Parts: sequence; structure tokens; C-alpha cells
Amino acid sequence: MLEDDKHLLNIILDIKQSLQFAFDSASVYARTFESFRVFYRENESLDLDALRDQDHGVAFFTESLEKYHGQHKETLAIKQKRHLGLLLVDTTLLKGKLIPSPLRCLKAINDMLPLLAKRKIDAIIAEAQDAQFKLEFIPSATTEFVNSLTFLEEIQERVRDGFV
Repeated sequence: MLEDDKHLLNIILDIKQSLQFAFDSASVYARTFESFRVFYRENESLDLDALRDQDHGVAFFTESLEKYHGQHKETLAIKQKRHLGLLLVDTTLLKGKLIPSPLRCLKAINDMLPLLAKRKIDAIIAEAQDAQFKLEFIPSATTEFVNSLTFLEEIQERVRDGFV
């Protein structure tokens, strides 16, 4: 008797279609989080201790700071709740898991900057002291005078190039 009820069969079909549409929408919405999954996996697999031990240039810090700040900003922009037809997607747990990932990397980068600056400053000071010692030396022979002038040219070139 219920099997012959066309109205009931239409209602069941409508419910199935609505559920299918809602889950299809949820699947499409889930794919929008692929970039978050990728950066989370990369960030979590990053060996921060090994990163700290390496010597990095300014370009590395520029790129890293932009990258991790961008990731953090994108994560904060995720809507807390999203209506998808019959479904309500709550991303609270997802955001709670994602937000610390770029922050952990940013902290490591920010901790590295003062140490790198100190190493570079110490190297510049040591080089300047060495240069001062060599430049204060009064040459007594022609070869010493030539060596002094050559050294002076090298130092001037390094100062012009920014101690690279």
C-alpha cells in the first residue's frame, strides 16, 4: 500500500535528492580546504631545529614571514559556521588545529632573526678590527706597501658591496 503511494514516493525521492545535494555541496566545500591541508602538513613536517642551525639570507626571512603571516591570515578568515543546504558545517575544531601551525613557524623565524643579526654583527666587528690592525701597520718595504694598498682596495670594495 505504501509502495503504491506516489506522493510518499515523491517525498522520499525529494529527501534523497536534498541529502545528496547537501553532501555534494559539503564535498565541494571540503575541497576548498585543500590548501590548508597542504600548508598544515608542510608546517608540521618542518624540522625547526634543523632550520635554526642553517644560515639563511634576508630573502629566506622575507619569504618565510610573508608565507606564514599569509597562512595565519587565511586561517583566521575561515568562517566559523557555514550553511550548506541541510547541513551546517562548524569549523571551530579545524581552525583550532590550523591556527597554531603558522604561528609556530613564525615564532621560530622570529627567534632566529636576533641570533642571525648578532652573528652577522660579530663577523662585521671582527672583520673591521682585523682591517684596522692591517691598515695601522706601517709598511717598510715595497711588497708590504703593495699588500697594504691591495688590502685597502679589497676593503673599500667590500664596503661598497655591503659586506656580502
